[in-house]
Amino acid sequence: MRIYLDSNIFISYIREEIGRNFRNLAGEAEHFFNQVSEKQHTLIISDLFIQETKKHCFMNKKELHDFFVKKSICIDFVEDSMEIPRELLSRGLHYSDAWHTATALRNTCNAIATFNIQDFKKIQDKIGIIDIKLL
Repeated sequence: MRIYLDSNIFISYIREEIGRNFRNLAGEAEHFFNQVSEKQHTLIISDLFIQETKKHCFMNKKELHDFFVKKSICIDFVEDSMEIPRELLSRGLHYSDAWHTATALRNTCNAIATFNIQDFKKIQDKIGIIDIKLL
């Protein structure tokens, strides 16, 4: 399975974040990464993902690569879609979520993994949305 990784999962893991109601986001992310490795899924990492993690975690592309290799996770670095279909924006997606979705669709991903399930429900007829707690 090819899973587009929303940067919020990785950022929460690296920053050891706790969410609302003391939700252990970092722990959920770790469980997700373990499941991806065990099931031999491929995580799709975009240029936008790299920009966002560089901004929030100060990690470059090589450091990201090394992180996933150490966890025995297969990754595929892809270029962002340069065109965001108007339909994605007309459904009410935030611009960055539409950009992530367009990139995922362009790179034949089966699903998008994210903490922001509500934000992506608007396009679940186009691509699968993974609640990482359920993988």
